[in-house]
Amino acid sequence: MRRGFTLVELSIVLVIIGLLIGGILAAQSMIGTAKVQGVVRQLQQYDMAVSNFQTKYNQLPGDSILFSALGNNDGIVGSAYPQEVGAFWADLSLGVGLKNTTGQDFHVFDVNTDTVFEKQIPQFNIDQKRSVKTGLFVSQTDIGNGTKNYWLYWGFGGDTWWSGPSGGGAFKPIDFDAIDTKIDDGVANSGKVIGSGWSGFSCASGASYNVSNSDYVCFPAIELGYTVN
Repeated sequence: MRRGFTLVELSIVLVIIGLLIGGILAAQSMIGTAKVQGVVRQLQQYDMAVSNFQTKYNQLPGDSILFSALGNNDGIVGSAYPQEVGAFWADLSLGVGLKNTTGQDFHVFDVNTDTVFEKQIPQFNIDQKRSVKTGLFVSQTDIGNGTKNYWLYWGFGGDTWWSGPSGGGAFKPIDFDAIDTKIDDGVANSGKVIGSGWSGFSCASGASYNVSNSDYVCFPAIELGYTVN
């Protein structure tokens, strides 16, 4: 005669299952928090480097006229004045000694023709299993009044730089929602942190992030200097 589980035994099994599920969810939450903190730390590091550059030279990297003929010192790191975007990181290396992750100086690059490597622009993977990397650069955008500079996170495949959204977004909506909430107002289309995405991509609908979308569709912008002001 087979003996079934008693109610006590079933209760113990259910408790164990509940603890396992709770542990998994807690671990996932910790991983997500670590990603958010990593992005924020990166921004703070580079914002501080820009602040030091401005204090020392009273100009913006990339826009500066001190280290190359690529800038025009109008207070905007623009892509319209062709190479200011491409000179931004190199100016930080020359001006305040900023190094890339391999300990080398950043190099000037042409945003329209060059492939991109770590020597030219910071790269990172918020998801280590993902083949598409993310580059961080600075430029004036049409966000807000068009007279401010923003950190722009851009996803790209391989080493192709100026390939547009076809390279893939930088963040999932749920991840950038957490970043926006941590350092700003958590609203996708307002404040110092804008995560509303590229035209035609569904990072957000108005003020709300589309957190149910699990694709990398966010091309966010964060006002330059915001994390250290």
